[in-house]
Amino acid sequence: MKEPAGQPVQPPLRTWRPMAAWGVVVLVLLLAGWRVFRQFVPGGASFWPYVLASYESGRFSSPHGTTTVTVFLNDAGAAHSGSYWTWIVVDHWLTGKRVVGQGYSLDDFSESPPKIKWVDEYSFTIPFAQGRHDQKATETLVRLKKTRGQEAGK
Repeated sequence: MKEPAGQPVQPPLRTWRPMAAWGVVVLVLLLAGWRVFRQFVPGGASFWPYVLASYESGRFSSPHGTTTVTVFLNDAGAAHSGSYWTWIVVDHWLTGKRVVGQGYSLDDFSESPPKIKWVDEYSFTIPFAQGRHDQKATETLVRLKKTRGQEAGK
């Protein structure tokens, strides 16, 4: 017997519910995988140099201790010459690690800590070399949070 032509055929509820549940499971697994990945490789850092040839040089807290940044150096051993590429990284409990500043360091921070000068709780300056083999310093201002003036485009 044929269905009447005027009524659409409804798919049974048993088919879309399992597909929706599997879709949610896949989405949760993708988000969890991305978060785990960002715990090991910060957003903004190149994957292979960071994973294969970086080491933590130190952690630095703001004057009131509300913000902590971590300095990582790219040390490729014998393949390295000139200044070290440096990543300044912050860590967030939900989004993981991200790079807030990067450039060529003036010296090896294993000998002396970087010369971070805090401007306020959410911004600091750090001297970076202008190039890999250039020791001329430029002070780089790193802001960890946008202020109201920055959001308005001022």
